[in-house]
Amino acid sequence: MKVLKQCIGVDVSKDSLPCCAGYPDQNRRERFFKTQPFENSLSGFKELCKWVKNLQGSCDDIWYIMEATGVYYENPAYWLLEKGQNVSVLLPSKVNHYARTLEVKTKTGEECVKHQPGL
Repeated sequence: MKVLKQCIGVDVSKDSLPCCAGYPDQNRRERFFKTQPFENSLSGFKELCKWVKNLQGSCDDIWYIMEATGVYYENPAYWLLEKGQNVSVLLPSKVNHYARTLEVKTKTGEECVKHQPGL
């Protein structure tokens, strides 16, 4: 199966950027396949891009998705945009309401990976 789009979920905090990579399958269900933490710093942003490049394969459509958490999301979001990356910054209330509609009832990306069928 050819992956047409990959999403990198970024859980932004003051010091860290835990990330989870995923993609939609043929049935438009999310598939999560890798997690990796990075520092919320310039060196962490560079490591994140290297990590994503190694995961990317033949997929050219990569999206970084993060919540607007205080001011902590601003540096990684602006840095990624300056590098020509696709970035979506979501309001936490919208993410919370969307999460309530899902069958998975966990809070962390790692637990989400464990609960994905077929992984």
